[in-house]
This record gives sequence, structure tokens and C-alpha cells, in this order.
Amino acid sequence: MIEGLRAPDAAPVVWLTDGNAVSAAETVLLFARAYKQPIFGPTPTAGADGENANERLMGTWYYSWTGSHATMLDGAPLFHVGVSPDHLTPLSAAGLSRGEDEPLAAALGWHLARRGGG
Repeated sequence: MIEGLRAPDAAPVVWLTDGNAVSAAETVLLFARAYKQPIFGPTPTAGADGENANERLMGTWYYSWTGSHATMLDGAPLFHVGVSPDHLTPLSAAGLSRGEDEPLAAALGWHLARRGGG
């Protein structure tokens, strides 16, 4: 890790994600996890990180391929698995009908508790 990337007295950081997060977002979340910043969300990310290449053949034929092997920082698989939130906070029908975002509320509660405001 990069020493001194964040000041020791910096405000706590939280991350919100869900199954729509893919590729570069998953890479950023892996860095967040390495820096022990909490991740909140109702579902893991899409699990489709990595580069791809598209090659055109004759006429309208083409193919797409990747040589990437994206993994978690510990070497565990990322592809088809995704980054799981540290704080799994599912959305509920009741919360949605009230206009509430449970993952956002949980993240805000966590943040305020660490700042002394919750």
C-alpha cells in the first residue's frame, strides 16, 4: 500500500455499491478494501473486472476476448463473484415504499457513529 495516502485525521470514508458496479468500479472497491474502508450495499458487484479486446475478422465477423485474470487482492476469484459489501444491507419493499435507501442509511449511521455525531 502507499504510505501516507490519507492523513491519519481524515474523515472516515464509506463506499456504496451494488450489482450494477462493474470493471473499474470493482478495482476501486478493491483498493478501498485494502485501506480498510467499509463497503455498504445490497448485493455484491457484477464480478466482471478486466480488460477485453475486440478483433474484426472478414466481413462483419468479429470476436471478443480477454487475457486478463482479475482476482481479489488475496488471489481469490473476482470474475463471476464480485466484491461483496462488508455491510450487506438489502433493500426492502417496505423501505422502498417509504422512499428509504437502507444501504445509504446504514452507511450514514456508520459514518456518524465514528465522527461522534450519531
